Amino acid sequence: MNPTPLRIILSDLHLGEGHQQGRPNPLDDFTEDARFAELLDHWGDQATEERPVELILNGDIVDLLKVRVRGIFPEVVDEACALTKLERIIEGHSMCFDALKRFSASPFRRIVYLPGNHDIDLVFPMVAERIRLAMSADPSFNNVHIIRDTPVLYLDDTGVIITHGHQAEAANAFNYDHLFIDQAGPPVLNLPWGSFFVLSVINRFKERRPHLDRVRPFAPYVIWALLFDFRFTVRFLMTCAYHIVRTRLFPSAQRKARWRTTVQLALDEFQFSPPLESYAATLLRQSPGFHTVICGHNHRAAYHPIARGQYWYVNTGTWGSFTTLSLRSFGTRSSYPFALIDPSAPDAGQPLVQLLEWRGESRRYHNWRL
Repeated sequence: MNPTPLRIILSDLHLGEGHQQGRPNPLDDFTEDARFAELLDHWGDQATEERPVELILNGDIVDLLKVRVRGIFPEVVDEACALTKLERIIEGHSMCFDALKRFSASPFRRIVYLPGNHDIDLVFPMVAERIRLAMSADPSFNNVHIIRDTPVLYLDDTGVIITHGHQAEAANAFNYDHLFIDQAGPPVLNLPWGSFFVLSVINRFKERRPHLDRVRPFAPYVIWALLFDFRFTVRFLMTCAYHIVRTRLFPSAQRKARWRTTVQLALDEFQFSPPLESYAATLLRQSPGFHTVICGHNHRAAYHPIARGQYWYVNTGTWGSFTTLSLRSFGTRSSYPFALIDPSAPDAGQPLVQLLEWRGESRRYHNWRL
């Protein structure tokens, strides 16, 4: 019987095309390549035959929505287009992929990649194979796996469910039974409304205000921006309104507006409980024997009970700097969270699932600060 591995779970690194020397890329928020490599080297060294180590990349590790092809952000994405974007990310973050190769250089270490909404392109077979090879030191080990047919990973040996979380929101949910659009020519990704919003609106304005998608909650930021960045903010809001009307009322071959989805988009904005937590509770109720969901997607690291204390909700957040306007944690901070599933921890009186923050080789990690 194979031993239950020690598992490291990361999400939402959002690797883009990288940064040139002396010229930052406003569309690529990830600058922690060396820190990421340290984390992989540290946990990779813990792997033995008796206690293997598994790295689970829980979505939005690479950000294929923020890579140009021939000067534009393509809304029509076929396999060739997705491969072009992926090659640029691999080249731009070679240190990260070298670290992933080192991690996979032992048969006692394993990598599992579960795509999210920003890296759904990995469902193309050739794209999945390309990133698998980019992370594999020795393909004969067969220890790097890309999950292409489901948004949910069930870890039966620990009672933990892994999911990126994009399926909780109508704006970002994919139909996994219909991931491609039927048309003449090569298959094209069936993208949800949220992906078109990133391609058409967010990318355009993020080049001018790189912090745009790294402020939360967003509503107070809009109020602040109307006071201190009026012209830019009005232009942004008008573009958002135009995009909503264009995409919801005027469908195209690649962008199919459905009134049911439109209504669900509106309802999502008025939920009393956060959609990710509701989604997590639903998954757990449907899965006897499971007690914890680990997700990402909303960039808010968290660890707390849900469903009146029946289950646990863990979110691995995002790496890098972000600004929060809530009084509880007001200000800008940098963080590097990850989750650890240690099957030996309960014997030592520690929780099976832990939310930690990587601090580098000198300090390694400590508990996530709530």
